Amino acid sequence: MLIYVDPRAGSQKLLDKFPGECESTSLEFGDVAFFGAGPEGDWYIGIEYKTVDDVVACIKSGRFTGTQLPGMLRTYDMSFLLIEGLALLDHNSGQMAKRVGKTSYPFGLPYRNFDNFLTSVSVHSALAGKPCVVKKSASMNETVHIIRDMFEYFQKPWDKHKSISRPDLTKMQTASYDLEVIKVTPTDPEYPKYVLRKA
Repeated sequence: MLIYVDPRAGSQKLLDKFPGECESTSLEFGDVAFFGAGPEGDWYIGIEYKTVDDVVACIKSGRFTGTQLPGMLRTYDMSFLLIEGLALLDHNSGQMAKRVGKTSYPFGLPYRNFDNFLTSVSVHSALAGKPCVVKKSASMNETVHIIRDMFEYFQKPWDKHKSISRPDLTKMQTASYDLEVIKVTPTDPEYPKYVLRKA
């Protein structure tokens, strides 16, 4: 099985990073795609690859959330947004900054806008029923490793993934609780009031 890489400008540089492992293929959505094992048969996996600069441009234009993300959710069984580069917080201004060498350059964007964008991608795609998982990479070298690791992860039969599916519960004590919220009006002197009942 092969990793499919879109040859257009955004992901063209990835083609040389997977010698003998990839095929240049025009993808309608996403930059990298491959087939892998899902919980109930084969899955089509899509990865949108962006640098931090690309993400900042998308936040300002709305292109990713307006066009690319909906297209990926329609096309793939599982989607990933892989962001390469370090997004830094300038503590004095609250703005995003990019470090080149020992110097930091501002992006002209509040850091919370960047952070909330990533949260929105995860939350809204999950609510749509097809989560888009956000992953970060510090360098091109790490990006290549992440893509290869994801490819190999999904080549493994689903029932062979043991690290999460079978946790060691031998040293854990379990207790279950029902959380019941008593509905009261804001004018009630005990508002809000919660009752925790041990099951």
